[in-house]
Amino acid sequence: MEKEFKKIQATIFGKSYTFATDENEQDILSDVAYVDGKMKEISSTMHVTDGYVSAVMLALQLVRELKQKDAHLDYVQQKVSDLGVLLDSETN
Repeated sequence: MEKEFKKIQATIFGKSYTFATDENEQDILSDVAYVDGKMKEISSTMHVTDGYVSAVMLALQLVRELKQKDAHLDYVQQKVSDLGVLLDSETN
């Protein structure tokens, strides 16, 4: 059975886009609002009016955030593993 795609109209940084997706419309619009807000924030902070430059700067910012979250996740997973080893040694 094929997925049914719906078209969603949205504006990011003053430019209109049409998204074809099978995802929840509110989720997409929430993501669009986040990206639009971040691009406007970058534009205002860095005094950049070019949408392409703002998009690249946002992409770099998101990569940094993702790397930080990955590092934190690795740390948490290691702690959970350490606790598992500790529990195993206590029960044996």
